[in-house]
Amino acid sequence: MQQTLRQLESTMTDITPEKSQTKTLWTCSVCGGTDVACDARINPNTGEVFCVFDDPDATCDKCGEVELDVVETNAAEEYAGKKELFAFIWPFQLMPRNATDEQIVTAYEKGPLHSIDDEDDDELYEVRKLTPDELAAEINDNDCAFGQYYVRFIEV
Repeated sequence: MQQTLRQLESTMTDITPEKSQTKTLWTCSVCGGTDVACDARINPNTGEVFCVFDDPDATCDKCGEVELDVVETNAAEEYAGKKELFAFIWPFQLMPRNATDEQIVTAYEKGPLHSIDDEDDDELYEVRKLTPDELAAEINDNDCAFGQYYVRFIEV
């Protein structure tokens, strides 16, 4: 039996965290990844998907030719579990370059702090948290914006 477009749309219409709808995911049966492609009937002019065949020929970007598993997920749970990539930037005086991700995030959450390495330094330093686009703007718009800073990308 074919899964019709209406069935797909009914499970994928809204994935905002406020909604507790389910979402159908097609995953690789080998690695569980979602970077997959399969046979489907589509309108090549609009990209509209009419149906996905029962036993489609499928490939996974990681594993090659595979079978697909259909997984129903709660959209709110999936959204809540997503992490975003941020650039954390801190002055070299605050903590060393090899600080752990946990130390960096904690320092960001606590706000201005004294140097971890130099007890005699009375200056307060802050960790900044920027999106990749904000970091690019800082670098492009300021002359040597982070010459005395360390930068670490962390998913949070």
